Amino acid sequence: MDIDNWDDLPLLHAQHPSTDARWVEAIRRYLGAINDRPLHRCLEVVREAGARTLVIETAYIDVDYRSEYGSYFAHQFRHRPDTAHRLHFFGPLVRGSEDRGEKRIRAPNS
Repeated sequence: MDIDNWDDLPLLHAQHPSTDARWVEAIRRYLGAINDRPLHRCLEVVREAGARTLVIETAYIDVDYRSEYGSYFAHQFRHRPDTAHRLHFFGPLVRGSEDRGEKRIRAPNS
């Protein structure tokens, strides 16, 4: 998993992968763990359900991860991000728009 450039994406990043290869490319930064099968299975399920948009939410503060981070990773000599990324899947195409300097996500007809 690529954590060296963990914070390179904007806070919300929408993608519209149209092929199997593009879906895998969209999640590539999260691959490389000991077992990638659960992530691949999640991708398979949401694709079968008709997902057309992936929104990546960066700098997400997850209570469970922060607890683990504080107990273990904060005491290591290697840098580990203290925030998580959340992946959101949507059936319709969801577009981003710039409003007051923030990245906002909106449905196609709003």
